[in-house]
Amino acid sequence: MSKKFFHYSTNKEVEQYLSELTLKCGFRHKTLLINAIFNGEVLTVQSGDLTLHNNQSALFAPNAQQLLDLDTQLRVLLPDTYPVDFDISQYQTIEDKVAAAEQLTVRNKQFLPTYLHILQELLLVFDFEIAQPQIQQLSEDDEFVKAHQEKVKALAQSNSAKSKRRISVSNKFRFEKTMTQFRTKPLNKAQEEALSVVNIAKLQLKDIALSTPVKTTLLQDFDRAKQRLTATQTSPSQLDKLLFLLSKAKFQRLTITEQNKKIIMTLTKELAELNQHIKACHQAQNEAGLKTKQKVIEIVELEQLLRQSVVRTSFAIDAFI
Repeated sequence: MSKKFFHYSTNKEVEQYLSELTLKCGFRHKTLLINAIFNGEVLTVQSGDLTLHNNQSALFAPNAQQLLDLDTQLRVLLPDTYPVDFDISQYQTIEDKVAAAEQLTVRNKQFLPTYLHILQELLLVFDFEIAQPQIQQLSEDDEFVKAHQEKVKALAQSNSAKSKRRISVSNKFRFEKTMTQFRTKPLNKAQEEALSVVNIAKLQLKDIALSTPVKTTLLQDFDRAKQRLTATQTSPSQLDKLLFLLSKAKFQRLTITEQNKKIIMTLTKELAELNQHIKACHQAQNEAGLKTKQKVIEIVELEQLLRQSVVRTSFAIDAFI
């Protein structure tokens, strides 16, 4: 299937603004931006101060594996002398799981898998319900939208030297549907009659004894009326089409509330500290001069820190939700 292209004559100012908008809306290339406009997509304005943290579950996965490896070493040296019949899957809510896990000690083989399970559930809640940015639709009163409209209006008035460009169309169906609004439309009977009256009036005006200023004013009025009647008969230029679509573009912004930012800061700090302890413990296991007993103590203390971290994280998320 042959490619379809949108050919248009443009100028430096238009191309510069399209490049700026490409960056502001997070597109890799100007072609992607223009195709999004053709497709009627809502453009997402990037926020420079928005740092995303909604991937903590994935980021913690390597650390979780290190904990499992350390726990495997621990089980060899610290037997489960008081085993308990415990299955975390019997509990439904995170709150119930945290409460039930209190019966476990580090000696129990279910201890680490249980608290890792709870932490991973907490991180999923964090990623999707707390750290996930919310979409805010931008109204016409938004400063960005107002500035955009003013810019497009100014570009439409520009008389700078033009050069030819072409854009590869990604969705022919959506493109054709969008472009139908620019097709010329025939005049209806009433419009034809009105246009005829205007043309006759202009001819008759020449023979009427009026002052030049009055005639000039009347002729201008007739010309404006004729332009309004024949507006649908003149197809706009390709650049005018693009600028018109650009002026009608809808925008949105990804935001995170101040309340969410506070809990994000708290929990990412909690995770960072836990990760440091995991790293330190892992390094300690490779120290040749460290006795086996001390290595066991290091792992036990780390798993106890994990429990404390899970309880604090659970409390913080529960208070938020």
